[in-house]
Amino acid sequence: MKKIFLPIAVIALNFHAGAQQKLPVDVIQVVKDFDARLDETEKIKISPELIALDTTKKSYQYAVNPGVLDVKYAAPQLRPVPLKPADPLPVYPFYLKAGYGMPNQAYGKLSYGWNKNDRAKIGFDLSHHSANNNKKNRAQKFYDNDIKANALFITEDGMAIQGDASFSKDRYHHFGHYIQNPTTETPEQILRHDYDLLQIGAGIFNPTVSKIGINYFAGIKFASLADNLGSKEKNANIHLGATKWIKDRHSFGIELGSDFNTLKDSASQELNNFYLLPQVGIHGKSFQISAGVRVTSHKEEINLFPAVNLSLSIAGNQLMAIAGADGGLNKNSYRTLSDYNPFISSRPILTNNTFTSYFAGIKGSAKTIEYDGRIGYRQNNGLPLFILNTANFSRFDVIYRDIDLFHITASLAFRPTKHIIISSALNKNFYSDNPEPNAWGLPSIEFNGSVQYQSLNQKLLFTAEAFVNDGIPYLDDLGNSGKSKVLLDISLGADYHLTKHFGLFVQANNLASNQWRRWYQYPTFGINVVGGITLKF
Repeated sequence: MKKIFLPIAVIALNFHAGAQQKLPVDVIQVVKDFDARLDETEKIKISPELIALDTTKKSYQYAVNPGVLDVKYAAPQLRPVPLKPADPLPVYPFYLKAGYGMPNQAYGKLSYGWNKNDRAKIGFDLSHHSANNNKKNRAQKFYDNDIKANALFITEDGMAIQGDASFSKDRYHHFGHYIQNPTTETPEQILRHDYDLLQIGAGIFNPTVSKIGINYFAGIKFASLADNLGSKEKNANIHLGATKWIKDRHSFGIELGSDFNTLKDSASQELNNFYLLPQVGIHGKSFQISAGVRVTSHKEEINLFPAVNLSLSIAGNQLMAIAGADGGLNKNSYRTLSDYNPFISSRPILTNNTFTSYFAGIKGSAKTIEYDGRIGYRQNNGLPLFILNTANFSRFDVIYRDIDLFHITASLAFRPTKHIIISSALNKNFYSDNPEPNAWGLPSIEFNGSVQYQSLNQKLLFTAEAFVNDGIPYLDDLGNSGKSKVLLDISLGADYHLTKHFGLFVQANNLASNQWRRWYQYPTFGINVVGGITLKF
């Protein structure tokens, strides 16, 4: 590993910036790993509990924290393929969205982007979100603060150099302790859990294929996570690769990467992975095949996993058959685990989730509709489950089990008119070969749907959303098993532009005031509303 890593590190450190896409200003768009822009119709989520994310790096979540995409649990959850809005809205360099609501909810987002001839771009984002529900549930409160900056420069030769940096400061309270012990007088600072995350990245890539038909990228990232309980985790990630195109249709590519983690508290743990992925792409008139083998290395273990995707056109773009196989190592680090469940204990054991998955399905698109449906099977070694530790102020311990699952996923996007978009997504997991009675803390059924309407003059944008989750299995403080109630969350939101520079917004969530418990002893906020202003210049 040292012989492999040293030349990789020397190559990567000679690059001066990170590989990402354009940085828009007025719409939400995830730009690789470092930045997101806030769309005016984005639902402001207030609960600090997270819903599981999928392995395709697309997710829906009923929680406050933007989810971490690295804890890959069950099947990939598919979101509808996004349809274009009725008409594009003007983009402004400066954007501010700020509001206040109940319960004691404050929200703010400030963005600024500077472009020069599409070759130099600089942007930054500041955001704050907090809520306090002390009157109903003692110590049920949180805040989330983020600052992000990024820069992109494209040379005359067509090479892109990019860098980014970010810092987030989040605070949660283990208020489940008061639900279990309502008469206690535990000092609030003991129940507090802070997460401070610093990230820096740099890399290079070529935005367009070179004259000799090659795409390349290389990047390096550093991250440091610290909490207020003495735990510190550091991560270094190096990732580079290149693809050679043949006749603009077929391709051969190779990727490699190293990922290093160290967690220190009273002791020290290390989790270091390496992978190599050679891959071949063949594109025919009615089919596409991408096939490769992912070679992974951890300690002295070397494993091979498939990396195959196939699509076959049956009736043009309207009906296509798809199939694939994938596998590798997913890190269960302190960062990924706490992103998924912020109420965990501060000193989890770090290990890999080794997985191999297979899927088959259909997808297609027409003028007004896009759909995707899949069935699949996934084998997991070291899948994390979450059980309550009442002796440690209602925090959760992480246990790892080898669990297989069968999954069904479906998504649909439909645009009956130019100004209306209807979308939905469904995921169902069937867990098998589980040594535990249940998959503690993992959902089985998840559904979300939305209807979006934009007025003819583009001044009003109205959104209605629904979230449904089945009960989450848990072990209570006495070791008895149970399930939370089913979630039904209905939300409504509206944005209205009084002028081209000034507007108002309002968002009402969980109108049924469903006290759903994503985590045992941790009910979500009931009905919550926020409203405010938007400014654009």
